Amino acid sequence: MKNNKLQLSAIEALYLLDVRNGKCKSGSVDISFSEIASKFTSAPKFIARYFSYKDWRERGLVVKEGDSENGETSKNSTKIYPASSLHLPKYSLRVFFKSDLTTILDDNEKGKELYERFWFGQYGSYKAAERGQLNKLDAYETLFLMDKSVLSLGKTTRPILFRVQGP
Repeated sequence: MKNNKLQLSAIEALYLLDVRNGKCKSGSVDISFSEIASKFTSAPKFIARYFSYKDWRERGLVVKEGDSENGETSKNSTKIYPASSLHLPKYSLRVFFKSDLTTILDDNEKGKELYERFWFGQYGSYKAAERGQLNKLDAYETLFLMDKSVLSLGKTTRPILFRVQGP
């Protein structure tokens, strides 16, 4: 609060507009997300910081921005969390698609658990986890989990090829 008015950083204001259906007004005129965001196009990594803020808030974390005169945060705005070990159950994958750099975990229960409990992969369809039963891991997630001895590459069978014949 400042002079009995709520003061928000640009990122907090954008979040309220984007996710919480908030309104921003100048007098009686509504100001859009794009109008506010366009004021910060030269601020380094501004939109990346916005999407990080949004993602963290959606995960239930409270993010406090530092002072932001021109869309840049101060150096002390980063919250340091204590390091902890990652304790995951063991998973075995069957298929790594080399040319796509993608792993498919087709065990519905384990794939869903890995996604819901630990935020690894993309379960179901993009932005619709209830549509599908595969968990798709990208190359970085695959390598990370294999490095931590959580994911092992089991015996694979010869790849199955599907051909679609045209008319």
